[in-house]
Amino acid sequence: MTTEASEIGVGGTPDPVDPGAGPGYALLQMQEVTRRFRTAHGVFTAVDRVSMELDGGSAIGVVGESGSGKSTLGRMAVGLDRPTTGTVSLNGRSVVGLARSRADRRYLRQTVQLIGQDSTSSFDPRLTVRQSLRLPLRRLRGMSTEEADATVDETLTSLGLSATHADRSPGELSGGQRQRASLARALVVRPRLLVCDEVVSALDVSVQGEVLNLLKEYCTTHGAGLLFISHGLPATAFACRELVVMRAGRIVERGPTEQVLTEPGHGYTRQLIAAFGGRRDGPRP
Repeated sequence: MTTEASEIGVGGTPDPVDPGAGPGYALLQMQEVTRRFRTAHGVFTAVDRVSMELDGGSAIGVVGESGSGKSTLGRMAVGLDRPTTGTVSLNGRSVVGLARSRADRRYLRQTVQLIGQDSTSSFDPRLTVRQSLRLPLRRLRGMSTEEADATVDETLTSLGLSATHADRSPGELSGGQRQRASLARALVVRPRLLVCDEVVSALDVSVQGEVLNLLKEYCTTHGAGLLFISHGLPATAFACRELVVMRAGRIVERGPTEQVLTEPGHGYTRQLIAAFGGRRDGPRP
């Protein structure tokens, strides 16, 4: 895939994953996935027989109340949690299997990135932003320090930060700046799959729109898939063309965003829409 220097997260090196991955390519497949946890009160089912497929270049929004299983689903998608039953595949390869060898773990870290709500936890406070972003480029992409620094500067600039932000500690950045830096940390290795878990919920509406547009631009440019997890319906609708509504670990409704919002078929979906005052529009650019 040919890219220009002005694109988000480019560094002049080829994509680290299968060259066939791109728009229309079955990137993430989850088949009959269930996740159960043992608690003091018995067995709790966080995710119950969920199936989902995400193609390269597409975006699926997963919405629902706290405890609906959204975050557990996202953690299984990136290999941080194992399904009790069912399978999770990335580019046709088992995500669980990719955690077994060092080479496969490198492949997994290059291919999929998780971005969470707490941008502070994305960074080691002892390191500058540059050092945090340089590390995966050196370890995963084999870049020299000079190549890595150039890529860091390009990526931060494309996300609206100046190169001077790179030499600050995370604590010296504002909340919006730190979330952009967290986004840069994920995008700098050019992943094919982004899993965003409440990534804009703590940001002002104006900053939300900027971050969401950056995510959409990256996925369009690089043919990447986006799994966008949130309890916020307007932001999710703004970012994604397909919506999945979860409740108590199960998918209760799914479909094109416009259809789900205008013709909701499940009572819980109607409750979510009503909770946001019927708002269908998301943050503005």
